[in-house]
Amino acid sequence: MNHYLPSTLFDKVWDRHVVHARPDGYQLIYVDRHLMHDGSAEGFARLQKRGLSVRRPDLSLATPDHFNSTSGSSIDAIADPHKRSLVERLRDNASRESVAYFFLGEDAQGIAQKTKTKKKRKPTIIITYNTTTESHKSLNQSK
Repeated sequence: MNHYLPSTLFDKVWDRHVVHARPDGYQLIYVDRHLMHDGSAEGFARLQKRGLSVRRPDLSLATPDHFNSTSGSSIDAIADPHKRSLVERLRDNASRESVAYFFLGEDAQGIAQKTKTKKKRKPTIIITYNTTTESHKSLNQSK
């Protein structure tokens, strides 16, 4: 017996973003928004090594996230030199790649998953390099 099963909202959004479906079940999807944080230095280094740049800087946002100091809202408040350098590298990489960067202490700045945008958007797929974040685990599952 063949029953019709309605699609979930997740399925509807996912299906609208499939660029290519392989016969083995893997799918390439279009990502609407890329959120970058202070752990993204390696990704920028790989792009630079290959002579590439961020494909859609207009759809990318960068914000210090993991290494912000709780005692202040500036880079100078980050006591650990290595962590401070990661935040500085994010700022410099975002500037070089023309990616919108939310400075520490700026109203729109926040953790990557909660960065505020004032634009209303259709249902989107947003990705950030942070596989341990509960709110993004659903994006890391194979379909």
